[in-house]
Amino acid sequence: MSELVTVEAYSTPTEAEVDRTFLEREGVRAYVADAEILAMDWLLGAAVGGVKLQVAAADVQRARELLQSLRAERQAKESKLPDIEFTCEDCNELIRFPGKRAGGVESCPKCNAYVDVPEIEASAAETPEIDKPEQ
Repeated sequence: MSELVTVEAYSTPTEAEVDRTFLEREGVRAYVADAEILAMDWLLGAAVGGVKLQVAAADVQRARELLQSLRAERQAKESKLPDIEFTCEDCNELIRFPGKRAGGVESCPKCNAYVDVPEIEASAAETPEIDKPEQ
């Protein structure tokens, strides 16, 4: 086996696994390193340089190009997401977060309470029409 080279570092094993799966789907064999260290003690993550995504030295250029195109695609999708507006349950302040925060937990900018950011609801225009049976 050829030498493995780190092409990207992540703060969580999940992020690394998503990109590893993508590379493998594109025909580049990839490995995740140091995920177990973070599983044992996440504070050691910075000491070891995070969770690493590694590929064979011969695949480094292709892997980096694929990951760059994946990031560009993700950013393009995120930029199209509408902002999410909702009211904080603690202080009744109308707050707004970028669409990429949907489904996450954030802090209210006014009262600092934790708030669950709602999922983005599909608009009626985006929802396909379902044929109704004739009566």
